[in-house]
Amino acid sequence: MATRTSKAPAAKTQQKPVLPPKIEVAQSKSPAPCPITLPCLPVRTPPGAVMVRPVAVTPDSASYRLSVRQEALVALLDREFGPGGWCCRRYACGGQLFTGLGLYVPQVDDFVFKDAPKGGSEDETGFIKAAAMWNICRDVSMVDTIRLSSEQVSILPIPGQDGKSIRGYRPERLTVDKMVWDDVGQIVQVQLITEKGAKIVWPGT
Repeated sequence: MATRTSKAPAAKTQQKPVLPPKIEVAQSKSPAPCPITLPCLPVRTPPGAVMVRPVAVTPDSASYRLSVRQEALVALLDREFGPGGWCCRRYACGGQLFTGLGLYVPQVDDFVFKDAPKGGSEDETGFIKAAAMWNICRDVSMVDTIRLSSEQVSILPIPGQDGKSIRGYRPERLTVDKMVWDDVGQIVQVQLITEKGAKIVWPGT
């Protein structure tokens, strides 16, 4: 006659506290060592890595700011420091979100970080600000607001829902063609291209 055996209840194991996941942005995946030693800064921003964002517009003028494209910054870091020569971290502290950019320093055989708080409405702002703290692409962040008149760029009205009123204005899109630096690495002149292909030099000569 078959007998039925019973298993003893499994002992309860003490659960370890669940830590929040580490969030990383633009993390380099290659384990290759960094081919350079610091300092190798500043790093100038190539024109193709810069985008032009409208920040204010009226019927008579439009204001723009220059900013660095995140994907271009990642490519620039890979080129300048090697794919394994940098990393990025993101964390919250005191109710504020911080982003840190770490560069590999052979002298200490480790990554050294500089952290910047997130600011503005763009998710990548903290990443770009952290790079600027290393003097990487800081030249772009130092450029003043570019103000252009309606004679330089097209400013189109945005009609309201009734088709008669005007609910705002849309300035012409611009791209960066060339930039000029001074002896200390600051951008002193920018050549922009409009949607129609016209070239604008700012500040004007």
